[in-house]
Amino acid sequence: MQMPVYSFRGYSLKEVVIKNDSNHNNTYITINVSGEMINNVYVMNIIVKSDFDSKEESYFKFESLFQINDMNWYNTLNEKELKMVFSSVVFPFVRERIYVMTTDLNPGLLIPMLDLKSFDVTKEIRLVRK
Repeated sequence: MQMPVYSFRGYSLKEVVIKNDSNHNNTYITINVSGEMINNVYVMNIIVKSDFDSKEESYFKFESLFQINDMNWYNTLNEKELKMVFSSVVFPFVRERIYVMTTDLNPGLLIPMLDLKSFDVTKEIRLVRK
């Protein structure tokens, strides 16, 4: 059996700050994706920020690891393609984890379902409530 080109090794929450003020509704959510290769492991960080329930900014920083099994495959992709592939794998977990952590604040911070392949993840993604 042939190895997949990469293996998802998991994700973890590295840092979180939640500001709570029940008199304020969130007006924006931003998503920033960054990554780097370290010893055949692509380390990707996703930072989600919002003015969730406060005039002060709340944020969630996640780190995910992808073992690169085929360096030829990796070398054919540019930065944007790498971030699109890997963020599409981990973002559903990030979205769900943020909601679970904030649900006690009623209502929780619900990030819309996003197909990150349709965004330029090399730039900040900003969602604004209308």
